[in-house]
Amino acid sequence: MGYVKNSERYSYSYPAFVVLFNLGMRIGEMAALTWDDVSFKENTITINKTVNRYRKD
Repeated sequence: MGYVKNSERYSYSYPAFVVLFNLGMRIGEMAALTWDDVSFKENTITINKTVNRYRKD
């Protein structure tokens, strides 16, 4: 995490890493988040969907 935080190339993504690691989220779950899933009043994030990517051969 220190490398990401202090890297000129990757520091922009540090908040995403913090969310992923602290909540135990998968990348697809984070990619599917919308502002409707975030409640600042209740300090919660609801994880109720995911994004899947399938490659076509």
